[in-house]
Amino acid sequence: MKVLLLTAVTVCLFGAALSCWGLPPERQDPTPTEAPPPPAVGECPDTTGMVGACAEFCSSDADCRGGQRCCSNGCGHACMDVIGG
Repeated sequence: MKVLLLTAVTVCLFGAALSCWGLPPERQDPTPTEAPPPPAVGECPDTTGMVGACAEFCSSDADCRGGQRCCSNGCGHACMDVIGG
């Protein structure tokens, strides 16, 4: 155990200081991510009389693929193709 700790300290002191004691994560450059799809244009389908899974598969339109919105399924929410638009 002492060898591992000593090795980690040695690596930090000789050349990799920023990776060991660098900026806190909130101050580092963000990891590049895929751009979100454009917002879906249109309305959620009518779910009158429909009973879907009572689970939350999405919480906003941003959770859905392009052309879909986060809509009520009669009990929970799921990504669905929009009507119109």
